Amino acid sequence: MKNLKYFVVALMISPLFLVNVGCDDDVLPPPVEDTTKVEPTDTTACGFTVSFQNYQLVLDANLSQGSYRKDVNQTLINLVGYSTKGNAGASITSKAELELVFQGKSIGVKTQNDPDFSLEIATGEGAKRIESSSDIANNMAVTVTEYGEVGELIKATFTGELKSGINSRSFTKGYLEIKRGADR
Repeated sequence: MKNLKYFVVALMISPLFLVNVGCDDDVLPPPVEDTTKVEPTDTTACGFTVSFQNYQLVLDANLSQGSYRKDVNQTLINLVGYSTKGNAGASITSKAELELVFQGKSIGVKTQNDPDFSLEIATGEGAKRIESSSDIANNMAVTVTEYGEVGELIKATFTGELKSGINSRSFTKGYLEIKRGADR
């Protein structure tokens, strides 16, 4: 019984001797290597907000183009893309198309009152497709911030209202960028 008492006391005291046992602070465990593959997400090249819906379009390279037409002194930009909810802050998953035409090939502000100016945006598909276009009665401003040479970027921002049937739709936070194709 006496030995049992010493044995129990020894068990109770033994953790005190093990407190300082462990890894040395100078030795760090090897880093854990992350082997999961992350697929790159295509970057958005056009975006806008309309009716509380934020579109962030990843463009279809086969259907999108930006070029200068020498014969009529106009820039023509066609963008076709798809917005995926959650990508770059998009709040909607849907297709959208944009067509912008303006005179010349210079930077600056282009409005609905400028000659040869036209901006058309279509959102949705099938029965849910809504087409909107510029007209004299609705203010729309496109600011071309960069107009590069062939192979370089054309960048612009836009904000304003476009006519859709008998109503107007307000477009805000609009931007676009497209690589300039060969002059036609």
